[in-house]
Amino acid sequence: MLILKKEINALSLSLLFVLLINFIYSSDYLPDYEAYMNIYNQTGEMLTNSNIGPIFVLFIKTVSYLELPYSVFRSLIIIISTCMMMVFIGKWKYHNDLVVFDYVLFISASIIFIEFFMVRLRAGFCIAFFLVAIYIFLKKSLSAKLIALSILIPCFFIHKETAISLTFFLIIPLCLLWINKRFSIYYENKKINLEFIIIILFMIIIILNYAVYNYYSIRGAHLYSNLNPLRILAINVGCILLITSYIFNKKFQLNYNILIINYCIMSAVVLMVSILGYAASSGEAISRILGVYPMILIFYISVQNLNKLEFRLIVLSLFINSILSLKSLIGA
Repeated sequence: MLILKKEINALSLSLLFVLLINFIYSSDYLPDYEAYMNIYNQTGEMLTNSNIGPIFVLFIKTVSYLELPYSVFRSLIIIISTCMMMVFIGKWKYHNDLVVFDYVLFISASIIFIEFFMVRLRAGFCIAFFLVAIYIFLKKSLSAKLIALSILIPCFFIHKETAISLTFFLIIPLCLLWINKRFSIYYENKKINLEFIIIILFMIIIILNYAVYNYYSIRGAHLYSNLNPLRILAINVGCILLITSYIFNKKFQLNYNILIINYCIMSAVVLMVSILGYAASSGEAISRILGVYPMILIFYISVQNLNKLEFRLIVLSLFINSILSLKSLIGA
Protein backbone atom coordinates (compact mmCIF):
# COMPACT_ATOMS: atom_id res chain seq x y z
CA MET A 1 0.00 0.00 0.00
CA LEU A 2 1.34 3.44 -0.92
CA ILE A 3 1.24 5.27 2.40
CA LEU A 4 2.06 2.29 4.60
CA LYS A 5 4.44 0.47 2.30
CA LYS A 6 7.49 0.72 4.56
CA GLU A 7 5.64 -0.16 7.74
CA ILE A 8 2.90 -2.68 6.97
CA ASN A 9 1.91 -4.97 4.12
CA ALA A 10 -1.54 -5.46 2.59
CA LEU A 11 -2.25 -8.69 4.48
CA SER A 12 -1.39 -7.17 7.86
CA LEU A 13 -3.56 -4.19 7.05
CA SER A 14 -6.43 -6.58 6.21
CA LEU A 15 -6.18 -8.15 9.67
CA LEU A 16 -6.20 -4.74 11.33
CA PHE A 17 -9.21 -3.77 9.21
CA VAL A 18 -11.13 -6.85 10.43
CA LEU A 19 -10.34 -5.92 14.04
CA LEU A 20 -11.58 -2.40 13.39
CA ILE A 21 -14.80 -3.67 11.78
CA ASN A 22 -15.43 -5.90 14.80
CA PHE A 23 -15.22 -3.01 17.26
CA ILE A 24 -17.06 -0.41 15.19
CA TYR A 25 -19.97 -2.35 13.71
CA SER A 26 -22.37 -4.83 15.25
CA SER A 27 -21.94 -8.42 14.07
CA ASP A 28 -25.55 -9.49 14.61
CA TYR A 29 -26.27 -9.20 10.87
CA LEU A 30 -23.63 -11.80 9.98
CA PRO A 31 -24.44 -15.46 9.23
CA ASP A 32 -23.98 -17.85 12.17
CA TYR A 33 -24.19 -15.00 14.70
CA GLU A 34 -27.26 -16.46 16.40
CA ALA A 35 -25.96 -20.02 16.01
CA TYR A 36 -22.82 -19.24 18.01
CA MET A 37 -24.85 -17.20 20.49
CA ASN A 38 -26.99 -20.28 21.17
CA ILE A 39 -23.85 -22.34 21.64
CA TYR A 40 -22.39 -19.74 24.00
CA ASN A 41 -25.58 -19.71 26.07
CA GLN A 42 -25.59 -23.48 26.51
CA THR A 43 -24.57 -24.75 29.93
CA GLY A 44 -23.51 -27.92 31.72
CA GLU A 45 -23.84 -31.29 30.04
CA MET A 46 -25.67 -29.83 27.04
CA LEU A 47 -22.52 -27.95 26.06
CA THR A 48 -20.12 -30.74 27.06
CA ASN A 49 -22.03 -33.36 25.07
CA SER A 50 -22.43 -31.17 22.01
CA ASN A 51 -20.63 -31.89 18.74
CA ILE A 52 -18.15 -29.07 19.40
CA GLY A 53 -14.42 -29.48 19.90
CA PRO A 54 -13.54 -29.91 23.59
CA ILE A 55 -10.94 -27.12 23.56
CA PHE A 56 -13.46 -24.71 22.03
CA VAL A 57 -15.94 -25.82 24.70
CA LEU A 58 -13.31 -25.16 27.38
CA PHE A 59 -12.77 -21.67 25.97
CA ILE A 60 -16.53 -21.00 26.07
CA LYS A 61 -16.76 -22.23 29.66
CA THR A 62 -13.82 -20.05 30.71
CA VAL A 63 -15.35 -16.90 29.22
CA SER A 64 -18.79 -17.79 30.62
CA TYR A 65 -17.32 -18.38 34.07
CA LEU A 66 -16.00 -14.80 33.98
CA GLU A 67 -19.59 -13.73 33.19
CA LEU A 68 -18.52 -11.92 30.04
CA PRO A 69 -21.16 -11.19 27.40
CA TYR A 70 -21.36 -12.95 24.05
CA SER A 71 -19.95 -9.89 22.24
CA VAL A 72 -16.76 -10.09 24.33
CA PHE A 73 -16.48 -13.81 23.57
CA ARG A 74 -16.62 -13.05 19.83
CA SER A 75 -14.09 -10.24 20.18
CA LEU A 76 -11.67 -12.49 22.04
CA ILE A 77 -11.90 -15.12 19.29
CA ILE A 78 -11.22 -12.48 16.63
CA ILE A 79 -8.35 -10.84 18.54
CA ILE A 80 -6.60 -14.15 19.24
CA SER A 81 -7.05 -15.39 15.66
CA THR A 82 -5.78 -12.20 14.02
CA CYS A 83 -2.81 -11.94 16.39
CA MET A 84 -1.83 -15.54 15.59
CA MET A 85 -2.03 -14.84 11.85
CA MET A 86 0.14 -11.76 12.28
CA VAL A 87 3.02 -14.01 13.39
CA PHE A 88 3.78 -15.08 9.82
CA ILE A 89 1.87 -12.53 7.73
CA GLY A 90 4.01 -9.74 9.13
CA LYS A 91 7.08 -11.40 7.55
CA TRP A 92 5.72 -11.22 3.99
CA LYS A 93 7.98 -9.48 1.46
CA TYR A 94 5.88 -7.87 -1.25
CA HIS A 95 6.63 -6.20 -4.59
CA ASN A 96 6.85 -2.43 -4.23
CA ASP A 97 5.73 -1.71 -7.79
CA LEU A 98 2.51 -3.75 -7.81
CA VAL A 99 0.36 -1.19 -6.02
CA VAL A 100 -2.90 -2.10 -7.79
CA PHE A 101 -2.49 -5.75 -6.83
CA ASP A 102 -1.69 -4.68 -3.27
CA TYR A 103 -5.10 -3.01 -3.09
CA VAL A 104 -6.84 -6.02 -4.67
CA LEU A 105 -5.09 -8.28 -2.17
CA PHE A 106 -6.14 -6.03 0.71
CA ILE A 107 -9.81 -6.13 -0.35
CA SER A 108 -9.80 -9.87 -1.08
CA ALA A 109 -8.00 -10.84 2.13
CA SER A 110 -10.26 -8.57 4.21
CA ILE A 111 -13.39 -10.34 2.92
CA ILE A 112 -11.85 -13.78 3.47
CA PHE A 113 -10.71 -12.86 6.99
CA ILE A 114 -14.20 -11.54 7.83
CA GLU A 115 -15.69 -14.85 6.71
CA PHE A 116 -13.36 -16.96 8.85
CA PHE A 117 -12.80 -14.75 11.89
CA MET A 118 -16.26 -13.16 12.21
CA VAL A 119 -18.56 -15.85 10.78
CA ARG A 120 -16.91 -19.28 10.82
CA LEU A 121 -15.48 -18.74 14.30
CA ARG A 122 -14.41 -22.29 15.09
CA ALA A 123 -12.87 -22.88 11.65
CA GLY A 124 -11.04 -19.54 11.74
CA PHE A 125 -9.79 -20.16 15.28
CA CYS A 126 -8.48 -23.56 14.21
CA ILE A 127 -6.89 -22.27 11.00
CA ALA A 128 -5.03 -19.45 12.77
CA PHE A 129 -3.39 -21.84 15.24
CA PHE A 130 -2.78 -24.50 12.57
CA LEU A 131 -0.99 -22.14 10.16
CA VAL A 132 1.15 -20.65 12.93
CA ALA A 133 2.11 -24.18 14.01
CA ILE A 134 3.20 -25.08 10.46
CA TYR A 135 5.11 -21.80 10.12
CA ILE A 136 7.02 -22.51 13.34
CA PHE A 137 7.55 -26.16 12.40
CA LEU A 138 9.29 -25.13 9.16
CA LYS A 139 12.09 -23.65 11.24
CA LYS A 140 15.14 -25.87 11.66
CA SER A 141 15.52 -26.00 15.45
CA LEU A 142 14.16 -28.93 17.44
CA SER A 143 12.67 -26.62 20.06
CA ALA A 144 10.67 -24.84 17.34
CA LYS A 145 9.28 -28.14 16.10
CA LEU A 146 8.26 -29.18 19.63
CA ILE A 147 6.52 -25.82 20.15
CA ALA A 148 4.78 -26.27 16.78
CA LEU A 149 3.48 -29.71 17.72
CA SER A 150 2.16 -28.36 21.02
CA ILE A 151 0.14 -25.82 19.01
CA LEU A 152 -0.84 -28.18 16.18
CA ILE A 153 -2.31 -31.09 18.13
CA PRO A 154 -4.93 -29.00 20.01
CA CYS A 155 -6.26 -27.80 16.63
CA PHE A 156 -7.93 -31.19 16.19
CA PHE A 157 -9.85 -30.51 19.40
CA ILE A 158 -10.93 -27.03 18.31
CA HIS A 159 -12.51 -27.95 14.98
CA LYS A 160 -11.72 -31.48 13.86
CA GLU A 161 -13.06 -31.21 10.31
CA THR A 162 -10.99 -28.11 9.52
CA ALA A 163 -7.84 -29.62 11.03
CA ILE A 164 -8.27 -32.79 8.95
CA SER A 165 -8.79 -30.71 5.79
CA LEU A 166 -5.64 -28.71 6.52
CA THR A 167 -3.74 -31.95 7.05
CA PHE A 168 -4.65 -33.11 3.54
CA PHE A 169 -4.02 -29.73 1.95
CA LEU A 170 -0.94 -28.60 3.87
CA ILE A 171 0.82 -31.23 5.97
CA ILE A 172 0.78 -34.09 3.45
CA PRO A 173 2.18 -32.00 0.54
CA LEU A 174 4.89 -30.58 2.82
CA CYS A 175 5.75 -34.11 3.99
CA LEU A 176 6.14 -35.16 0.34
CA LEU A 177 8.39 -32.15 -0.19
CA TRP A 178 10.50 -33.22 2.80
CA ILE A 179 10.72 -36.82 1.48
CA ASN A 180 11.81 -35.48 -1.89
CA LYS A 181 14.63 -33.48 -0.26
CA ARG A 182 15.74 -36.43 1.89
CA PHE A 183 15.70 -38.71 -1.16
CA SER A 184 17.98 -36.34 -3.08
CA ILE A 185 20.47 -36.24 -0.18
CA TYR A 186 20.72 -40.00 0.31
CA TYR A 187 20.67 -41.00 -3.35
CA GLU A 188 23.22 -38.72 -5.02
CA ASN A 189 20.89 -35.80 -5.83
CA LYS A 190 18.38 -38.03 -7.64
CA LYS A 191 15.06 -36.44 -6.74
CA ILE A 192 11.70 -38.16 -6.85
CA ASN A 193 9.92 -37.47 -10.13
CA LEU A 194 7.36 -34.69 -10.04
CA GLU A 195 4.95 -37.04 -11.84
CA PHE A 196 5.17 -39.48 -8.93
CA ILE A 197 4.35 -36.74 -6.42
CA ILE A 198 1.39 -35.63 -8.54
CA ILE A 199 0.04 -39.20 -8.64
CA ILE A 200 0.34 -39.53 -4.85
CA LEU A 201 -1.41 -36.21 -4.28
CA PHE A 202 -4.11 -37.14 -6.79
CA MET A 203 -4.83 -40.36 -4.89
CA ILE A 204 -4.88 -38.51 -1.56
CA ILE A 205 -7.39 -35.94 -2.82
CA ILE A 206 -9.60 -38.72 -4.23
CA ILE A 207 -9.63 -40.32 -0.79
CA LEU A 208 -10.61 -36.99 0.78
CA ASN A 209 -13.46 -36.50 -1.71
CA TYR A 210 -14.67 -40.03 -1.08
CA ALA A 211 -14.60 -39.35 2.66
CA VAL A 212 -16.92 -36.34 2.31
CA TYR A 213 -19.27 -38.04 -0.16
CA ASN A 214 -21.77 -38.79 2.61
CA TYR A 215 -20.48 -36.10 4.96
CA TYR A 216 -23.84 -34.36 5.14
CA SER A 217 -25.36 -37.44 6.79
CA ILE A 218 -22.88 -37.07 9.65
CA ARG A 219 -23.14 -33.30 10.11
CA GLY A 220 -26.86 -32.99 9.37
CA ALA A 221 -29.36 -32.85 6.54
CA HIS A 222 -28.83 -29.08 6.23
CA LEU A 223 -25.60 -29.85 4.36
CA TYR A 224 -27.48 -31.69 1.62
CA SER A 225 -26.90 -29.71 -1.58
CA ASN A 226 -25.33 -29.69 -5.02
CA LEU A 227 -21.82 -28.36 -5.51
CA ASN A 228 -21.80 -24.70 -6.52
CA PRO A 229 -20.13 -24.55 -9.97
CA LEU A 230 -18.74 -21.10 -9.09
CA ARG A 231 -16.69 -22.79 -6.39
CA ILE A 232 -15.06 -25.01 -9.01
CA LEU A 233 -14.30 -21.92 -11.08
CA ALA A 234 -12.84 -20.12 -8.09
CA ILE A 235 -10.38 -22.88 -7.24
CA ASN A 236 -9.24 -23.26 -10.84
CA VAL A 237 -8.50 -20.00 -12.63
CA GLY A 238 -5.56 -18.38 -10.87
CA CYS A 239 -3.82 -21.54 -9.75
CA ILE A 240 -4.12 -23.45 -13.02
CA LEU A 241 -2.57 -20.46 -14.79
CA LEU A 242 0.16 -20.47 -12.15
CA ILE A 243 0.93 -24.18 -12.45
CA THR A 244 1.02 -23.77 -16.24
CA SER A 245 3.68 -21.10 -15.85
CA TYR A 246 5.61 -23.50 -13.59
CA ILE A 247 5.43 -26.31 -16.15
CA PHE A 248 6.96 -24.14 -18.86
CA ASN A 249 9.62 -22.79 -16.53
CA LYS A 250 12.90 -24.57 -17.31
CA LYS A 251 14.27 -23.63 -13.88
CA PHE A 252 11.32 -25.13 -12.04
CA GLN A 253 12.20 -26.36 -8.55
CA LEU A 254 9.85 -28.17 -6.25
CA ASN A 255 9.46 -26.11 -3.07
CA TYR A 256 6.42 -24.58 -1.39
CA ASN A 257 4.77 -24.46 -4.81
CA ILE A 258 3.82 -28.06 -4.05
CA LEU A 259 0.89 -26.44 -2.23
CA ILE A 260 -0.24 -24.97 -5.57
CA ILE A 261 0.25 -28.30 -7.33
CA ASN A 262 -1.92 -29.90 -4.67
CA TYR A 263 -4.47 -27.11 -5.14
CA CYS A 264 -4.71 -27.76 -8.90
CA ILE A 265 -5.01 -31.51 -8.39
CA MET A 266 -7.84 -30.86 -5.97
CA SER A 267 -9.50 -28.69 -8.61
CA ALA A 268 -9.29 -31.49 -11.16
CA VAL A 269 -10.65 -34.10 -8.75
CA VAL A 270 -13.53 -31.88 -7.62
CA LEU A 271 -14.42 -31.17 -11.25
CA MET A 272 -14.36 -34.89 -12.01
CA VAL A 273 -16.50 -35.66 -8.96
CA SER A 274 -19.00 -33.00 -9.99
CA ILE A 275 -19.22 -34.25 -13.60
CA LEU A 276 -19.78 -37.83 -12.43
CA GLY A 277 -22.60 -36.66 -10.16
CA TYR A 278 -21.00 -37.66 -6.86
CA ALA A 279 -21.34 -34.12 -5.51
CA ALA A 280 -25.13 -34.14 -5.82
CA SER A 281 -25.60 -34.81 -2.10
CA SER A 282 -22.42 -33.51 -0.51
CA GLY A 283 -21.86 -30.26 -2.36
CA GLU A 284 -22.08 -28.05 0.72
CA ALA A 285 -19.69 -30.31 2.63
CA ILE A 286 -17.17 -30.15 -0.22
CA SER A 287 -17.66 -26.37 -0.46
CA ARG A 288 -16.78 -25.97 3.22
CA ILE A 289 -13.61 -27.95 2.68
CA LEU A 290 -12.69 -26.00 -0.46
CA GLY A 291 -13.39 -22.77 1.40
CA VAL A 292 -10.34 -23.39 3.58
CA TYR A 293 -7.97 -23.08 0.64
CA PRO A 294 -7.87 -19.26 0.36
CA MET A 295 -6.26 -19.23 3.80
CA ILE A 296 -3.61 -21.65 2.54
CA LEU A 297 -2.96 -19.35 -0.42
CA ILE A 298 -2.43 -16.49 2.05
CA PHE A 299 0.00 -18.72 3.95
CA TYR A 300 1.73 -19.52 0.63
CA ILE A 301 2.18 -15.82 -0.13
CA SER A 302 3.75 -15.37 3.30
CA VAL A 303 6.33 -18.18 3.10
CA GLN A 304 7.21 -18.30 -0.60
CA ASN A 305 9.29 -15.71 -2.45
CA LEU A 306 7.00 -14.95 -5.38
CA ASN A 307 7.93 -13.27 -8.63
CA LYS A 308 5.56 -10.70 -10.12
CA LEU A 309 3.64 -13.18 -12.29
CA GLU A 310 3.16 -15.61 -9.41
CA PHE A 311 1.98 -12.83 -7.14
CA ARG A 312 -0.55 -11.56 -9.71
CA LEU A 313 -2.03 -15.03 -10.31
CA ILE A 314 -2.34 -15.83 -6.61
CA VAL A 315 -4.08 -12.50 -6.03
CA LEU A 316 -6.41 -13.31 -8.94
CA SER A 317 -7.34 -16.62 -7.33
CA LEU A 318 -7.89 -14.96 -3.94
CA PHE A 319 -10.04 -12.28 -5.57
CA ILE A 320 -12.35 -14.87 -7.17
CA ASN A 321 -12.62 -16.74 -3.86
CA SER A 322 -13.38 -13.48 -2.04
CA ILE A 323 -16.35 -12.91 -4.36
CA LEU A 324 -17.81 -16.24 -3.19
CA SER A 325 -17.08 -15.31 0.42
CA LEU A 326 -18.84 -11.96 -0.07
CA LYS A 327 -21.80 -13.75 -1.62
CA SER A 328 -22.16 -15.92 1.49
CA LEU A 329 -21.70 -12.92 3.82
CA ILE A 330 -24.54 -10.93 2.27
CA GLY A 331 -26.71 -14.03 1.99
CA ALA A 332 -27.23 -13.71 -1.74
